Amino acid sequence: MLLALFAGLALAIAATGLSGVTALMVSQRTREIGIRMALGAQSTSVMRMVLVQGMRVIAVGVAAGVVMALVFSR
Repeated sequence: MLLALFAGLALAIAATGLSGVTALMVSQRTREIGIRMALGAQSTSVMRMVLVQGMRVIAVGVAAGVVMALVFSR
C-alpha cells in the first residue's frame, strides 16, 4: 500500500513537471506561433508542432530515466 502511494506521488510530480516544461516551451515560442497563425497556418498544424516538440522532450526524459534506472539498479 505504501509503495503504491509513493508511486502515485511520483507520477503526480512527473506530470506536473511535464506540464510545466510544455508551458515554458509554448510561452517561449508565443511570438513564432502568432506569426505562423498570422501567415495562415492551420491551428491543427500549430498544435501538432507543439505536441511533437513536447513528445521529443518526453522521449529524451524517458530514455534518460530508463538508462539511469538500469545503471543504478545493479
